[in-house]
Amino acid sequence: MTTGHITIMFEYNGTRTLVIMRNGFAHITQPTTLLKRLSLFAVVGFAVFAQAKQTHQKTMPSQEVIKLCHSIESTVGDNVEAVTSRFGVPDRSSQKQDVSPHDESYINQRVQLHYKDGVVSIYQVPNADKSFLEFAIFTPAFQIDATSNLIGISKKRLQEELGAPDKSNKDKVIYYCSIESYDLLAFTITDQHVSSIILSNHID
Repeated sequence: MTTGHITIMFEYNGTRTLVIMRNGFAHITQPTTLLKRLSLFAVVGFAVFAQAKQTHQKTMPSQEVIKLCHSIESTVGDNVEAVTSRFGVPDRSSQKQDVSPHDESYINQRVQLHYKDGVVSIYQVPNADKSFLEFAIFTPAFQIDATSNLIGISKKRLQEELGAPDKSNKDKVIYYCSIESYDLLAFTITDQHVSSIILSNHID
């Protein structure tokens, strides 16, 4: 497998951030707060994972991983109304326009709902009257039933529960949700235990 690194400059909430990709993992230099780092990881996930696409052969996810991905998606919802119904009014929200790479007449919207200890991002496609769950970040203080038994467990136990990951290093464990797509689950590891969970869906 070919390894190397790529560098991405990304702007988040007015702050420019350097993201360095080494061997399929993102190393984020700024910002320093946990939620900002996790949000950046989720938002740049598929730009950053372009290298992983080229150099890593995916494996068939376990039934446990497939069920977990589906459970998170169905619980969180795929539109702003569903998210606010489930989690309440966010502490703040942000919107950003995104021109479709396939048709420049499609002006889409990325809506991020920021809660005190979690973030949910909804990708809206007004021309098609559709919206999608782009990513959701869960922490000990912001989670759902599907994640409650996983946050806090050891890295070893996580892999016993979900099977061998597609990628793993000292601070992240990553599973693809299916063999057909690049939707993924990323588990942040702190002191050998799961400290947060990110579901990140590939919006193409």
